[in-house]
Amino acid sequence: MKRAIFLSVIVASAAVFILVPKAGANETEECSLADIQGTYAYTLTGTITDGSNAGPLAAVGRLTFDGQGNIFGRDTISINGHVTRGRTYAGTYRVNPDCTYSTVILDSLGQEQIGDYVIVNHEELRAIRANETNVVTLNLKRVRRPRGGN
Repeated sequence: MKRAIFLSVIVASAAVFILVPKAGANETEECSLADIQGTYAYTLTGTITDGSNAGPLAAVGRLTFDGQGNIFGRDTISINGHVTRGRTYAGTYRVNPDCTYSTVILDSLGQEQIGDYVIVNHEELRAIRANETNVVTLNLKRVRRPRGGN
């Protein structure tokens, strides 16, 4: 009986170790462009607080970081109830040694998006962008690593 309990504890502990992702970058870890290379699915939610588009904002899509500082993607976005399917965008990104990153993106609607984000665990990225005209949160989860990636 004791042996069965001991083995159950070992198996449960191993499962937690294997299944729980890394909790984030620690103070000694440095990040690079290659750390977030790959394709991500994302959701974006928020509110536009000023102008003719004031109201709720939401999107769902996929984007790719190419490992060389370029980003591109496609989504469906709702801006105050006006839905645009197949919005595309492209731009650049920079990863900082402290595991934050920033993007500059131009979309097919002619809007420039500039943001700063946090790498959670190299599989998930998070962001909040707040300024005088909008408040937006963004959650990304890796769906594909580059060929030859870990």
